[in-house]
Amino acid sequence: MAESASLSPSVSPSVSPSPSPSASPSASPSVSPSKSPSRSPSASPSASPSPIPSTGVTYTIRDRVRIGKKYLVFAAIAFGGTNEYYPNGGIALTTGSLGLRSTVNAVVILESNATGYMFEWDRSANTIRMFVSANGTVNTELNDASLASEISLEIMAIGW
Repeated sequence: MAESASLSPSVSPSVSPSPSPSASPSASPSVSPSKSPSRSPSASPSASPSPIPSTGVTYTIRDRVRIGKKYLVFAAIAFGGTNEYYPNGGIALTTGSLGLRSTVNAVVILESNATGYMFEWDRSANTIRMFVSANGTVNTELNDASLASEISLEIMAIGW
């Protein structure tokens, strides 16, 4: 017992002083400057068109088929319209709204009502990205582009 008593006092004084001084000074200055600059630029574009939120995407499940532990879901997705714009990085998909429980393994774009656009599913961010053809050969992703009309896509999602 004498050994355990000597270990406890040596461990607790060295652990408690080191986190307190380093956590307090670094947390306070870094949190407040990063919040104020990021909020002020986003406040000014809010008067103009706003980005499409995940709640602004409408899902219509056409069919849901279980194959083993996976599901194939055929769905229609609609987004955009008056006073909304395509946000940088794409339109966020909601796994539950696609009829899946937790994981999206693949999304295949089957059809769209938008001419002149190409659509792609971004696996890492689970978003639908939109591209426009420039000069007929190079595809450029839209960045904060206004969507004048609603876009609807027919997709097939695979997941669990």
